[in-house]
Amino acid sequence: MMMLQRLSARSALLLQPRSPRFHTLGLDESLVSALATQGIATPSQVQREAVPMVLDPARPDVVIGAETGSGKTLTYVLPLLQRLRAYPHPMTAIRKPIAVIMVPNQELVKQIERVVQSLDPEVPLACLTKTHAIPRRTPVLVGTPKAILQHASAKDLVSVEMIVVDEADMLLGGGFERDTKQVLGVIRNQALVDPASNEYIPGFHRDNDSTEPVGLASYPRQTIFAAISFPRHLHLAVSEYLKRKFPDAVYAITDQFHRTLSTLDQTFLHLKTSDRAEREQRLLEILAADNESSGSVLIFVDSVASAKALEEFLLASNIPCRALHKEVARDERSDVLAAMTTGRQVVVATDIAARGLDTRDVDHVIQFEFATNVVTHIHRIGRTARGGATGKVTNFIGRENELVYKEIKAAGADGALTKGFSRRRSLRKKFKKATNDQAI
Repeated sequence: MMMLQRLSARSALLLQPRSPRFHTLGLDESLVSALATQGIATPSQVQREAVPMVLDPARPDVVIGAETGSGKTLTYVLPLLQRLRAYPHPMTAIRKPIAVIMVPNQELVKQIERVVQSLDPEVPLACLTKTHAIPRRTPVLVGTPKAILQHASAKDLVSVEMIVVDEADMLLGGGFERDTKQVLGVIRNQALVDPASNEYIPGFHRDNDSTEPVGLASYPRQTIFAAISFPRHLHLAVSEYLKRKFPDAVYAITDQFHRTLSTLDQTFLHLKTSDRAEREQRLLEILAADNESSGSVLIFVDSVASAKALEEFLLASNIPCRALHKEVARDERSDVLAAMTTGRQVVVATDIAARGLDTRDVDHVIQFEFATNVVTHIHRIGRTARGGATGKVTNFIGRENELVYKEIKAAGADGALTKGFSRRRSLRKKFKKATNDQAI
């Protein structure tokens, strides 16, 4: 007893369980080394839970729900790269894509390209845009659902074994839903063809005399859905869709899903008037006080017109800044995002910058015009305090924002924002059950 009491602090530390490393997830040592060269040694919670699921030889469909900045992209990129390395054919022999990754915009397309190339620059990868067709001998396609439909025929997709739907809450709703589901249907209802020989894989195609539908549950195809939120109007529809089309899917849901991060310092600034001049003056004061920070500032507005007006105002006030919205040329948008990683930038943006982008160099998010709903709020504030870092958010609250503000404050009293956008219980219950069952 006395001996135990005399343990040194160092000895006690050595007795504590070590944080899991990437090699414990079943990843090849070469991938673990590639991560280490980028300073990534310890997997996040979502990576610890989801990567083994995606790597499972049974190839279950996987639904991933995690907070912004948690490393969701790696949960499918790492297993994809491992699968490619173990593929029975060399990459140069593959004639058709074997993996398709769908995202909502071109910024995310390029970001995924950078992530893949940083881990394995030898992997042939095609980023589809409105003007680029599928190059030959490319095993991985990344694009928006519309671009994939424009450039890929059903025959081009017969060898796809892995489908990723990133930002799934967005792609399964609104203007993306039809195209996303069409791509999923085209791929999953086809017989599987060897990408090198272009021959049917035995046991995975319909016989000429068979009347049974092709594909679906018995096929070795895997679909992965990743999101940081499932808003109210999508909960029931998404839940029913997943239940019907992916009944055996497994769920990887983190503790921080639908929660405000503890490392985030958030301020709600209530404006006295609806005059834009008051917002502008308060913004100048905040930027002046924040001038010593080395991180970038991302200022959100609700429209292109407002972004242009605010950019002009800041430049006239001798504050260097850049804009990020749909009317900015794609190459310039890429330059803006790249500049944010090299030093302090002040960027005025619409919600084109709110989803998925890895903005880990942003120290301060300012909602000059407050989000119109809780989902947009979650995505915007998720541009800072990423990957365990600290961050700051300043929210300008006008009288027109009071309803959403009160909803956020009421829902987030315990840190959870789920109630703020979902009183639909079906998917929330499934997430909760998955959390309990899988000890996430």
